[in-house]
Amino acid sequence: MFFSAISAYAMFKHQVIPNGGPAIAEIFTGFPAWFPDAISFTGVARDYFDILFLLLTCFVFMVNWEFQQNVALRIVNGLIAIGFSLGMWAAGSGHQWIQADRLIVWQNWHWNLPEFLCLGAVIAFAATWIPASGHFRVHFSPWKRAITSGFYRWLAGLCLFTALILLVFAHPFYLNSYYQNWRITCGYLYLAYVYLGLPYAVVTCLLRGHKFEDRSDPNFNLLLLARSAYRNLRGRQTRLRYNQRRVGVSMRDLLVKLFFVPLMVTFLFFECGSVFNNLPRLLQAIEQGDAFTTRFNYFYQYSYHSLFVMDVGIALLGYVSSSRWLDNKSKSVDPTLLGWMTALICYPPFNNVSGGYLPYDGMAGTAMMTLFGSPLLDICLKSIILLSFTVYVWSTLVFGLRFSNLTNRGIITTGPYAVIRHPAYLTKNIAWWLENLSRFVSPWQFVFLAVWNYIYYLRAVTEERHLMMDPDYRLYCKRVKYRFIPGLF
Repeated sequence: MFFSAISAYAMFKHQVIPNGGPAIAEIFTGFPAWFPDAISFTGVARDYFDILFLLLTCFVFMVNWEFQQNVALRIVNGLIAIGFSLGMWAAGSGHQWIQADRLIVWQNWHWNLPEFLCLGAVIAFAATWIPASGHFRVHFSPWKRAITSGFYRWLAGLCLFTALILLVFAHPFYLNSYYQNWRITCGYLYLAYVYLGLPYAVVTCLLRGHKFEDRSDPNFNLLLLARSAYRNLRGRQTRLRYNQRRVGVSMRDLLVKLFFVPLMVTFLFFECGSVFNNLPRLLQAIEQGDAFTTRFNYFYQYSYHSLFVMDVGIALLGYVSSSRWLDNKSKSVDPTLLGWMTALICYPPFNNVSGGYLPYDGMAGTAMMTLFGSPLLDICLKSIILLSFTVYVWSTLVFGLRFSNLTNRGIITTGPYAVIRHPAYLTKNIAWWLENLSRFVSPWQFVFLAVWNYIYYLRAVTEERHLMMDPDYRLYCKRVKYRFIPGLF
């Protein structure tokens, strides 16, 4: 659904309202005086908010699809998703049920048609929870305890979030243009937490309060750590709580989020921008009757980045949505240095250093040149690349809201994981060879790419070593015996 909606919005942006509609008026006038002007609504492009609207709609659909097991409700949600996608494509093709100069205005916000469709879809998806709400399990806690506990957890989170936003808006690493969208998003998330974090924490403590789940709450554990540290400073010799297993898991899980969420936000807007740029070129090439190879190259670029829009979009939702309400909290997080090193070395900023020592590519996924001399061979190889990345993205999709690097949020045994244990790593590395083989100008590049293949092999090994602590994964390994190649390896 997200892929279809983003593509339809790209058409809407190109053909109907190039700038996404009327400029966004200032909605909230209560921004703190010290808040940067860059995150005010008047300083942000319209497309930024529309992408978030589409992602929110996808999130609500995923919640419904994953946690509503009733077949009838799933059918209803599927029909809503189909209707939403058709509406988006109708809007993208120029059908305007709401005239461009008479868009809905609410709270000074001028709603364009895709935003109106997103709002309607979210309301429709949320309405399907009404007949299923009676089956939702809650653990009631006393009001006084819920308010007190919720307040202190919100306060601990506010201290953490304040430190994060000061880092994001002050540290040189985040001040470059690469992280611009993350700075904006971080500012809005901070405001949302200030205003909504306290009622969310109180309601969660009231309806989902439980000692077992409390130990998985990072804010709760931050309070425990602060109290233990304070008592030690007072000379009371209290053992610090971070040695306890569930406290350690929640703290490592928090570090995973702090590292990967900024990256996923940055990747999402980069990939969406590439889709918005390449789809109009593809449509123009088709209208002008350009050569088939030219049209295919534009189709390849559009499809390539569309796949990664889905990948990073689902990954982002997985990182930010872990909650006791959704039962997708991390059961464990890799406790080893090797596991963290092999994972982090594959992402910025660490891959900027490792890539400098192991440079095997420079144009992967962006070159419009042919990979090999024969146009037919080039088309076949690019098709295999797209197929490989399709399986790679499929591997992310089957995780859904349980996706997260370095963590165990439940063992996935369906989709490509029913065939081999590491389909994502296999297909990504196959695609890298096909993308770059024809561009190699030095024998060292063969060696460098082989080293990257070995790094991903180490990622697979360290992940398995971590997941083997889960008996479900041990049973899974007995059923699916091969890591990468069925019947061989």
